[in-house]
Amino acid sequence: MKKLITQFTKFGVVGFMNTVIDFLVYTGLTRVFLFWDEHKVLAACLAFIIANINSYVLNKYWTFTNKEKDHRIQYTKFLAVSLVGLGLNLLIFYSLIEFGLYDLIAKIAPIPIILLWNFVINKIWTFKKKFV
Repeated sequence: MKKLITQFTKFGVVGFMNTVIDFLVYTGLTRVFLFWDEHKVLAACLAFIIANINSYVLNKYWTFTNKEKDHRIQYTKFLAVSLVGLGLNLLIFYSLIEFGLYDLIAKIAPIPIILLWNFVINKIWTFKKKFV
């Protein structure tokens, strides 16, 4: 149980760092460039991609201390989990801004749901330890 709590805590720290990266990229794009301000969902997608690459590396080596060498398969799984999370995130985000919620607040609302989804599925599928 202690290992699970430690992993979840590390996952949360990585998630916080990725949220900061995501917010900085998103805010920089939408507040500096008119194109991105008019295409907020696309800006959110680009911010996601940048944060996702960082997330994979930190979670693989620090959170789950995974030594699997085949990054193609593992990152494909990680990306698939993240894309489902992104879909859920964007659905919630889009719905909230359509209801008139300020976009930066609408970006915060899905975080707990996406955090839990990503941790559970990555732990049991993406970074599952292979027993020899």
